[in-house]
Amino acid sequence: MVFMIAHRGAKKFAPENTIPAYEKAIEMGMDYIEMDVQTTKDGHLVMSHDWTVDRMTDGRGKIGEMTLEQIKGLDAGVKFSNEFKGTRIPTFHEALETCRNRIKVYLDLKGAPVPSVIKVLDEHRMIPDTVVYSWIGALMEIKRLRPDLAVMPGPDAWLRLPGLAALIVRTLPAEVIDSNIVDWTKERVDEVHEAGGMVFVDTLGAKDNREGMIEGIEMGVDGIDTDHPDILLDVLDQLGLPKGRQAKRKRSSKA
Repeated sequence: MVFMIAHRGAKKFAPENTIPAYEKAIEMGMDYIEMDVQTTKDGHLVMSHDWTVDRMTDGRGKIGEMTLEQIKGLDAGVKFSNEFKGTRIPTFHEALETCRNRIKVYLDLKGAPVPSVIKVLDEHRMIPDTVVYSWIGALMEIKRLRPDLAVMPGPDAWLRLPGLAALIVRTLPAEVIDSNIVDWTKERVDEVHEAGGMVFVDTLGAKDNREGMIEGIEMGVDGIDTDHPDILLDVLDQLGLPKGRQAKRKRSSKA
């Protein structure tokens, strides 16, 4: 079983980190949505990968220097296509309302304070369905405040050191280790599994294609984060592998 992770939602089909992109990922049967959360000037949590609104909207400015009202006045869809004109940057509350009981969340903390994030996850009862990616200090804070919230560090090139990922799994502790596929080998994947953790890889970049996805599957990874969920679906069908939510349904029907 391989978990299918839609990077910033199904951003190939709708503007990234917007409700339409999240809805499309759910429609496609993805297991997780990777989403990025940041904080506005007046303390609201909003969804955006970039520190500024320049690339994705019709406005300009740093998210941390703008109020929620200013951000909600921006068009986050018109640059993608006229079909999505009028799409707004969602709040974290709106994102979780969309996901709850429908899909799991792979949350990348960009500029969001840990206590605020935990509070919103709790309000939406999403703690069991969320894994958080961030720098090690933030993940340690999460484990201090909510040990039941799954965390996922990304050691990147440090993965090449034998035993390091397994050490992180046992000592943080970390439920998942995540890095780009170029940093992984089958030996490192096996080490994480033996330590009791899971492995998520992103195939983003040159390996975000059929060959890169198959490479990850052959290494035994547990999840693949991609900008091309349609290709990942085809690969799993081609290999005859059960998809995460599909496998869960099969287990439930046998129970």
